[in-house]
Amino acid sequence: MTFTDVRRISISDPGELIEAIPYLLGFHPRESLVLLGFESTDPVRPMTGTVQVALRVDLPPDVSEPIDIEPLIETMRGSGASAVAAMIHSADVGDPAGPAGKWTALADAVSTAVAVADMALVDFLLSDDSRWWSLICADPRCCPPTGRARAVGCSKAAAQATLAGLVALPDREALEAQLDGDTELTRRKLQPHLEQAEHRVTRAVLSNGVGRLTRADATALKKACRDKAATAARQAKLLTPEQLARFGVALSDIDVRDELWLAVDDQSLDAGQLMHELLTRLPAPYDAAPLFLYGWHQWRAGNGTLAAVAAERALESDRGYSAARLLLQAVRSGLDPHKTPYLRDPVADPRTVPGG
Repeated sequence: MTFTDVRRISISDPGELIEAIPYLLGFHPRESLVLLGFESTDPVRPMTGTVQVALRVDLPPDVSEPIDIEPLIETMRGSGASAVAAMIHSADVGDPAGPAGKWTALADAVSTAVAVADMALVDFLLSDDSRWWSLICADPRCCPPTGRARAVGCSKAAAQATLAGLVALPDREALEAQLDGDTELTRRKLQPHLEQAEHRVTRAVLSNGVGRLTRADATALKKACRDKAATAARQAKLLTPEQLARFGVALSDIDVRDELWLAVDDQSLDAGQLMHELLTRLPAPYDAAPLFLYGWHQWRAGNGTLAAVAAERALESDRGYSAARLLLQAVRSGLDPHKTPYLRDPVADPRTVPGG
């Protein structure tokens, strides 16, 4: 399942909506049911409203198998959406002259769930790689039984998305591969350096110097974030093994992690590049904190898909990482990152954030 917050893209018709979906998700959906939730103030043209949330779920191998629709619709409602558009993408749509029959059960289930939630169903679309159909429009003048040709790669929506810096990767696997990085064997070669960094912390504890060490590490991490953000990715120097170990161990301290979390949350610190290098080079469980911070950075930027992947991997690295669970809950509930207040309350103690 994929959840993502979506930036504003002008959508004029169902064909444009289909071409926009890969950019909203970050990848081209394959064998998928996609639901878009609109916050609409125009009951006559709800598709002209703002897209609040996009959800994607895999189609079952047998299309007659039910999909649990209710949690998806609840997420739609929780995001503030008042109207829903649905799309099925499949390489095998069925009879090209009239494919609706194969998808009747799924279309009915979605329509019923939307109606029960007192929301409007804008359209229910079906597409393969070259054509699209509407499953609820019976007017052959706009929705012929043989479908309509897709404007793949040359639609207005795709052009707007590209200008906005959005990218549609070939599939979800390509998106997840962005977080793969070094092999486990290469990562484990950092172990001697990590042990030295841990000994550094132990010495600070024995000499009552933990406070100074924490402040120094947080300062160094922030500087490294700024240096990375100011340098083109292809020109940025890789961290040395000693730096990787120092930052990995430092971020395992909740106080250090939380100081960066606050700065990432209110977007006063661009930690994306540094966290990406750390999460792709550090072994578990030291990669959990960079995965979480990178995911939070992506969520605040509106990329819920990649944020969810990062949170899931953080939990694979450290099953008890509660901050990653918090991030995953925020994404899955359809929480709008642009409307959610910052964690840092300017009136309260600036150090107060959810730990874990």
